Amino acid sequence: MSTSWIDIADSAVKIGLGGIIGGVATLIAGMQRNRHELATERIATERERERELRSNRRRLLETATASVEIFFRLHETVAREAEGAALRIADQHNPVTANEREWYRKAFRVLCDKDYVAAADEARAQITTLKLASASGAAEALKIAISTALGYRDTLAGPKSDGIIPSVDVATKARTEFREKCSLFEKELVAYYDKI
Repeated sequence: MSTSWIDIADSAVKIGLGGIIGGVATLIAGMQRNRHELATERIATERERERELRSNRRRLLETATASVEIFFRLHETVAREAEGAALRIADQHNPVTANEREWYRKAFRVLCDKDYVAAADEARAQITTLKLASASGAAEALKIAISTALGYRDTLAGPKSDGIIPSVDVATKARTEFREKCSLFEKELVAYYDKI
């Protein structure tokens, strides 16, 4: 059998067309695989970035909590001293002398002085830290707790207090109110921490 040039051209076209189709299919498959790899890398990068953001937020929350705890403990000391003084003064069997009253006034002023103010300022600065960490509920609760504490502190040792020692009811109520505000702050903080 003799092969004519038409048969040769026909075979060449079939082989070439098969090669072109195979090449195009390989090219399309390669592009698909490349697109899939890029999408996988992008997802992995986004997950890593999200993980790092959560880690940074948690670190901010932990730092803020540590600073706030110092203020809370210091205020609890002030409130406990005020309650103790009120109980001592309310004791009818053992009346408080003028010297003891003066000692209480000085003690409140010392307790509410530089260390207290510095701790309160640091706690207030943590409101911004909490907002940066997107914990606005916790930041608002902290703001309320600090405001409650400073209001009571001003009652005890503010310029208009004149060293007046609160009654047992006032001291106990103020301490309970502060604890409630602290508890609200802690709940908000835990809820946000669990969310991230």
